[in-house]
Amino acid sequence: MGVEFRELNGRDEDLDEALRIYEESFGNSPTSIPVEFLRGIIGRRAGPRLAVLRDGVVVAMAIFARLGRGSIIWYLAVDYRYRRRGLGSQLVKSVSNVLSGEVKAGPEAFLYAEFEDKIVPFWKANGFYVLPIRYYQPPMRGAWVRLNLGVLPLLPRSSLTSSAVRDFIYEIYTTVYKVKDLNDEHVRQVLEDCSRLGELTFNLTWRWGIRV
Repeated sequence: MGVEFRELNGRDEDLDEALRIYEESFGNSPTSIPVEFLRGIIGRRAGPRLAVLRDGVVVAMAIFARLGRGSIIWYLAVDYRYRRRGLGSQLVKSVSNVLSGEVKAGPEAFLYAEFEDKIVPFWKANGFYVLPIRYYQPPMRGAWVRLNLGVLPLLPRSSLTSSAVRDFIYEIYTTVYKVKDLNDEHVRQVLEDCSRLGELTFNLTWRWGIRV
């Protein structure tokens, strides 16, 4: 049958297995969300979406969302027993293909991802451009976390302005992370860095390969 891509709802029979992979990969990370909290919000309207790759059993999972000014992948993990088979890249491709059929041209036609330094090569290999800004994930467990923010165009002939990046970050900070103090030094730093980006132009050189 091969590897199957599926998007789950909050009552799907594969949910437990997907969350097990998530917890094994991110459970001790300062960027993680408690599993029981995730279980309660997956599948809600305008909430995070959970997709998996299934090869008889769930072998990889990703948590992502489509927002008003772009989409984002927060977590992506492959079961340790099935790594080094290209499944992570296959899942990124599948999620981006789903989203590319949902978005319109303009600022919303971009997929972002938050990730640590150690996995920058993975995201670059999958076409993401690492934005040259000092990006921080707002407190999940009491402190801001320094991460990278990558971006990938979902439609051909796409350009992205510094103001569009700034607007996207402002959206996730206020509507997802619920940041109360927009004068916080971390917020100011990120938004100031965005103002210096200029315009980023992307070319879709083949169906999947993206280069900036």
